[in-house]
Parts: sequence; C-alpha cells; structure tokens
Amino acid sequence: MVGAIVASLISLTSHVGSKTPVWVPRTGSTPKLVRILDARKITNFQECCLLASAEGLYNSEPNNNTKAYILWSDAETNLINWTIEHGYVMRGSAIASAQSLIEMTGTKSAIVWNEEPFHLGDIASTVAGCERALLVGNPELLSEYHLKTKLDLRNRFTSNMEAYQWLFRNYSSKINRLAVSITVPYQTASHNPYQLRDYFVANKIFDFWISGSKESQMAGADSKGEMALLSNILTAKFKPNLMCLGYPWSGDGYGPGEYDGVTFLSQAAKWLVATDNFTNLSFWTCFKPSDKKLPISAAAPACSSNQKYGSLVMSDGDNADTFQQFFPEYWKKLGASPPVGWTMSPTLFQLAPPIYDYNVSLIPAGSTVGSGVSGIGYMSMEEWGKSYGTQRDDVISGFLDQTSSACNQVGEKWLWIMRYGDPNGWETKDYATKVMGIRSVMGGYSKVTDDPSLAVERIGNVEVFNCLLDGGNLAQVEQSLSHWLAQPNAPQFYNIFMLNWNFPPDDIKSLAAFAESHGVKLVTPEQLGELANETIR
Repeated sequence: MVGAIVASLISLTSHVGSKTPVWVPRTGSTPKLVRILDARKITNFQECCLLASAEGLYNSEPNNNTKAYILWSDAETNLINWTIEHGYVMRGSAIASAQSLIEMTGTKSAIVWNEEPFHLGDIASTVAGCERALLVGNPELLSEYHLKTKLDLRNRFTSNMEAYQWLFRNYSSKINRLAVSITVPYQTASHNPYQLRDYFVANKIFDFWISGSKESQMAGADSKGEMALLSNILTAKFKPNLMCLGYPWSGDGYGPGEYDGVTFLSQAAKWLVATDNFTNLSFWTCFKPSDKKLPISAAAPACSSNQKYGSLVMSDGDNADTFQQFFPEYWKKLGASPPVGWTMSPTLFQLAPPIYDYNVSLIPAGSTVGSGVSGIGYMSMEEWGKSYGTQRDDVISGFLDQTSSACNQVGEKWLWIMRYGDPNGWETKDYATKVMGIRSVMGGYSKVTDDPSLAVERIGNVEVFNCLLDGGNLAQVEQSLSHWLAQPNAPQFYNIFMLNWNFPPDDIKSLAAFAESHGVKLVTPEQLGELANETIR
C-alpha cells in the first residue's frame, strides 16, 4: 500500500485546473458578506464545540457567499474589523444568538459523544464532518437547542484504538485526504480545543491524538498502541507531504510533546502548522490565496574584510497562531526597527489570506521574512519520511519541492531550519541545493557549534549559517556574542537567533545597539548570504 501511494506521489497538491499549488483545503465559496456571533460570554466547552461545528457546516456550503464568524474573545474583533474595512468582505447583520447560528445550518442532526474513551472528541469531529451533523458532547444540549441524535458514539468503544479502527472502517471514503490534525480532544490547563472544530467539521478532517504520560490512566489510553496504529494510518491512508494542523502538546505529559510529536509526524511525512489556538479557520480558508509578496531585501552593502556582519533572526513564525494577535501587536509596539529576519510559515497566504495580508502590511521597513521552521511546515529533516522505507528519498524530494514552490509563491528568499542534523550533514546540503531561489539557510533551535570554521558553510551557491549563539534571552545572547567576538579566530558572519517569547520589542533594539557597539554590522539574512558569498568566492 505504501509503495503504491509513493509511486503516485504528487509533491504539490492542487485543484484541477489550478496553477497555484494548494496545500490548505479551502472551505466553501469566496465570502461576500459576514454574519457575526458574539460568543465571548459563552464559556462552556461543550457548547463552544457545538457552535464551532455549526459555523463549520454553514461556512462549507459551496453556493453560499455569506459566511459566519464567531467572536470567541476580543482578539477576533480587530481581525474581522480590518478584513471588513479593507474590502475583503462586507459586514452583514449580527447573528442574534447561538440558537440562530445553529438554525442557519439547516440541520438538527447531532453526533453525540463523551470522553470515554477520551479521544472520542476528535473522532466525533471527523464523524460530524462526514455526516454533515452538529457536535454534541453533552446530551443536555440536545433539548436546549432542539436537536436530534443522528449517531451516538457513547458506550461503543473500549479504547481509543478501537474507535480509530471503527472510524476508518465506516468513513474511510469520506475523510479528506489532503490534510490531518493532531489536537488535544478535551479541556486541559493549556487548551480549550474547540477552536479548530469548525474547520474539521467543514472539511471532514481526520483529527487524532496520542496519549501522553499523564493521560496513561485515562479511559481507553494506550500510548504505544496508538502511536503504532496512527503511524500506519498516516502512512498507508494518506499521501506523504501533507499538512498537519493542531499541536502535539497540551501541557507536560499531555500528548506526545513537541519533540516526540514532531518526530512522529515527520516519520509519517506530515508537516506541522501549529494552529492549536487558531480560530474561525472555516471562515479564513474561504478566501482565495493571497497574491501579495513579502518584502524584498535591498542589495547587500559592499563587503569589507575588516567588518563583522550579523543577522537577527526571530523565531516562532511557524506558529500560525502568532499572526492572529502576537506579531501584529509586537510590530506595532516595535515601530522603527533595525533589520530583522522574521519567520513565517509560507502556508499562511492560503490558511488565512486576509490575516497574511494584514501582517505583510505591518512588517517593519528594512526587515525580511524567511520560511520557518524547516520549510513549508515544522518538521525534522533527520526523521522525515522514515516510515516510507526505500521510498524515503522520493518523499524528502517532494517536501523540498513543496518548500521551493511555497517560498516562491510568497517571495521568501531564506530558510530558518531546526533539527537538521550536524553541520555539514546531508540535511543542510539538501536544503541548500534542492530548495530553488533561496539565498541563505539559517539554523535555529539547533546544535550549537563551537567550531568557528562552521559559522558559515558554502553549499552550491547558498550560504548555510549554523548556530554559534546559544541564548534564549537578551542577556544570554549578548554574553554568547561577546564570547565569540573576544576570540582571536572570531568568525566574520553571525546568525543571531532570538526566541520571540523572550524578546520583547525593546530587547531587539538593545541587542542591535549592543551588536553595533561591538563592531557587528546588522543586515538581513539574504544580505548576510550575499556578503558571505562574496567573501568565500
């Protein structure tokens, strides 16, 4: 089965007749009007899941140009107002109540579930999409909202594994094969995971979870068994090089965790776009992909052999959630800025075109954006495609082809990568030689080298800047940079990594002033590549 899938590998998934590759399944038709439900006072998790499923059903109607949008918190208000003000959609009437939104779907059918086994919330989301039904995790909501049970999933399964097997026996032909999701199925201290349910229901997305160490005693848990079964499902039933939404962590011990989760997904060749708190995705994916390009760097200054150069590279733009609120607010506070290499998953131009455009409008002048982390999606090149055995090389090439195309679509000229093996390994060589059109490759969250000769590697016509600086905050980065600058064999070029959660806007300006005062001229990652290329040549 795996061999047959890989033999027919399509590295760029696209709609028939479409010139633009499509990695994010679109929802319904392009919006003209939006109707808005203010749900900020609704805090019950099960009721939120119900409303999210109603939004998904309504927005997925192929001939309906009026879409629903839910205000879950204040964060959604600015985004929808900007979208309306800039003409992407016209404001329609408000949705008067939760009951009104449910009535807009035209269905009273419900999929009823509980948390025994505890992954059932994820399975119910997939079933609801396939059955065109609403999600009801609390039977009391049936009478409250005048709904009828179409399928009751309670008391059917003794384990999560049994429920997944049942799902594919009964719904395999209906499940969307263009994307998957790993999402915590129930409330935790870190997540109230109703946010993505609208998109899962709208697009029949396979949603799953893997039990973590603190979930081992919960109903139906079997971490090793789930991992083996789900690995087989992802490899045998889905093509390689597909998007995975959600996130594999919901607090320490809940889910497989970031490292193990990304390893698991990478082996099955599913790249992650972190969206665990992304809201209204069934609305944002109705829009046609954006055609706006990211800012282009000016030509590098003339290179001086006596000058040291560095690039500030900011993480965590692979996390699509950050573009709903974090980075827009960050850039507004930052204002005028030294050159910075920001990171962004290039899929955002399809995932949420107006949000992508909004962020493009706010990127500080003189800065540029690179593809992060590790290409079109978050992955580990060390682990990529291992589940495909002898076909692994083809799978890796498909991923790099996708990354080339995605970077070209948005104009990204450099990559920010992690978990890419040792410096001078095959992984960096593949990135540098197979991703077309890039100028630089910047390591991040990676093995830090103490060999100054590995600060920059020339591979083909691309410069790879490995990690020299190990620091998550301003003081640590300044200390690490000072250490290198004091060495008699100090490198000329510096990849200066900044962890976004630990670098408020004022710290960027402080770090820039520190670097310049110590003789390091700051440039963009593309410019750093040009300068290193000129020197090495």
